[in-house]
Amino acid sequence: MKYSSYFQSLRETVSFLENNTILPIDSIVTLLLNSNSIYCLGIGKSSFIAGKMASLLRSICLNSHFIHPVDALHGDIGSFRENSVVLIYSKSGVGIEYETICLECKKRNVPVILITTSKDSQLSKLATITISVPILQEDPFFDTIPSVSSVSASIVSDLIVFGIIEASSLQKEEYLKNHPNGQIGFFLSSKVEDVFHSLSSIAIVNEGDSLKETIIQATKYPLGCVCVCSKSNKLVGIITDGDIRRYLVNNSDISNVIVESIMNKNPLVISKEASLKVAITLMESNDKKISVLPVVENGFLLGVIRLHDVMAFNF
Repeated sequence: MKYSSYFQSLRETVSFLENNTILPIDSIVTLLLNSNSIYCLGIGKSSFIAGKMASLLRSICLNSHFIHPVDALHGDIGSFRENSVVLIYSKSGVGIEYETICLECKKRNVPVILITTSKDSQLSKLATITISVPILQEDPFFDTIPSVSSVSASIVSDLIVFGIIEASSLQKEEYLKNHPNGQIGFFLSSKVEDVFHSLSSIAIVNEGDSLKETIIQATKYPLGCVCVCSKSNKLVGIITDGDIRRYLVNNSDISNVIVESIMNKNPLVISKEASLKVAITLMESNDKKISVLPVVENGFLLGVIRLHDVMAFNF
């Protein structure tokens, strides 16, 4: 298959975008942040990129909409008012619909941003700001299928979105609030206390207990760890299944081994009030990936939460 020329064109396009420091991304970011409404337009395959961009902008708290250029010319252009911005996606940079829209936008004092692969097009002369990304070749068969140009337009869109996030100092928590359903919303809105295993269903031993007793408890309550507590139920350590396996690899005699000698005395812990997002981040960002966290309150053990239980939810 003729894949090599396709990937070569992709590489050159990405290299251009990565190394071309004169792309007017900052100017576009400023324009969009200072607008009341953003309208993304595209025809054919470009409509998918425009629709994605409108959705992305809404997800980062900007008022944006996708409008088909034909619909714009049949009434929807009434939305284009002062302090609006129109974002046009056009591979060729030509089209009578777009030209009419650009002229109407000029009458209404509405800036137009054009994203295209054409260097000198009629639309670039009418647009307020143009990003032109040249491509070596679309596809290895007809050089017509919108493939590399679609990737290029999508990357430019992402760069604009990233620029907006940086310039507006949008926080991840604010972004997540716009995803109340599905996995993102669930992890943000749900707390550790909603899914953790309580004391009655977890393995607990004391510092002076034997390793054999620890293995018995780990077998009885197979959650991946054994919590080590004082007589007053304060957490003093943890032993994971991995800790036990690693010890047994090098030591065959466990008759005199006590819990204190092999436990982790400074385990990562979490509050029952923490969001599941915080719990997942804590487990996955650790240098040594962990799958279970003790849940504590004022140092006292309340239970454990496992990554497996959180990720097992169907959305």
